[in-house]
Amino acid sequence: MSQGTMRQTIRQFIMFNMIGLVNTAVDFMVFSLLVWLGVYFVGAQVISYGAGIVNSYVMNSWLTFGKGPEQRRERKFDKAQAIRFTILSCTVLGLSLPLLYFVSEKMLVNEWLAKLLVTGVTTVLNFIGSKKWVFRGK
Repeated sequence: MSQGTMRQTIRQFIMFNMIGLVNTAVDFMVFSLLVWLGVYFVGAQVISYGAGIVNSYVMNSWLTFGKGPEQRRERKFDKAQAIRFTILSCTVLGLSLPLLYFVSEKMLVNEWLAKLLVTGVTTVLNFIGSKKWVFRGK
């Protein structure tokens, strides 16, 4: 990997994680609002998680993995890319649940620390999947 490619990947990884923080805020705010409005917490979680996924797709496609100013100006919706993003998001969520259970229950790690460890693993998997599959070049 060339030094320029390595720098670009590091920049993308940092941006990806900054957007992840924004997604977490969106998720939390939507969840809080829905619960405050009387929506049952399970339904609120599904809706708020979905809001975070939509925000993540939009921001990452424009800011993290955009190919340049022209693509960002067009803001053209790519249906296949959106489907790949949804598949990846659901797959990573599906992997995180048994991994969280294993680390917490079988390895007897505190739930908060287990969540932190699993989040580290799933963040890397999500980034690689996004870079190599979801937002790959045409």
